[in-house]
Amino acid sequence: MSVGFPESEPPPPRPGPYPPAAAGCRGKRPSLCLGHDEYPFHPVPVEALFDPGAAQEAALRNLLQRHGYAGLDAVRAEAVARGKAQGKAEGELEALRRAILKVLESRGFGVDVDVSRAVLAAVDRDLLTL
Repeated sequence: MSVGFPESEPPPPRPGPYPPAAAGCRGKRPSLCLGHDEYPFHPVPVEALFDPGAAQEAALRNLLQRHGYAGLDAVRAEAVARGKAQGKAEGELEALRRAILKVLESRGFGVDVDVSRAVLAAVDRDLLTL
């Protein structure tokens, strides 16, 4: 007989910040269990315990690793790759706008300032390629 709970009612589960333990991790904190998918083990250097700079570096590295980055250089490389892709797309769109204006002028259509501004301001690639 448990104290404080009727015999027919089990005690409520203990609240905790950890999910149910993975197979092979029973009885251990998941963050200390190597191989637990949700809480991978990231060691903290001893210097981080007394050096604020080292603590900040360790915290940043661990946060980045939890989000799938090896380090700050990986984040920078991804940002550069995204920037190059975005710049290439914008450059292709600008070239398409200029080509449309050039074709209209070469075929003898009167392209006034308003039409030119509208074509140069267009951002919808599907609309420009109709």
